[in-house]
This record gives sequence, C-alpha cells and structure tokens, in this order.
Amino acid sequence: MQPSPLLRLATHADMHAIWQIDAHVFWEDVYPAFFFRQAMDLWPALLVVAAREGRLRGYALRGLGQETSQGWLR
Repeated sequence: MQPSPLLRLATHADMHAIWQIDAHVFWEDVYPAFFFRQAMDLWPALLVVAAREGRLRGYALRGLGQETSQGWLR
C-alpha cells in the first residue's frame, strides 16, 4: 500500500511542476505559467498541492468571485 499524498500550500519552488500538471491535464485550455505565480501572490491560501515522495502529484486552485458567494476551483 502506497502512502497517501501530503497536502500543503504551494511554494514558489512548485510553480513549474504545477504548470506541467496543468499542461498535461488541460492541453489546449492550459493557463500560462505566470498565472499560477500571480494566483499564489493573490490567494496564497487557495493554491494547494499534493506531493508524495518529493514529487508533485496534483494541485487545487480556488478563486474568489466578485460576489462573496461565488468562486471557482480548478
């Protein structure tokens, strides 16, 4: 049985790996690499990564809408 991934807040060192995951999963709908850095600067508590054995396995990015009751998750 493999250990569960560790969830933690993203760091600047994770940016390239996050973009690679996004490009692999979303292909034509990939965000530009700078977007993740901006998202982390704007919403540092809303960009979370899953890591196992020192390697990123996934990420979750939440955003807030103009209305406090609105938001999104990628």
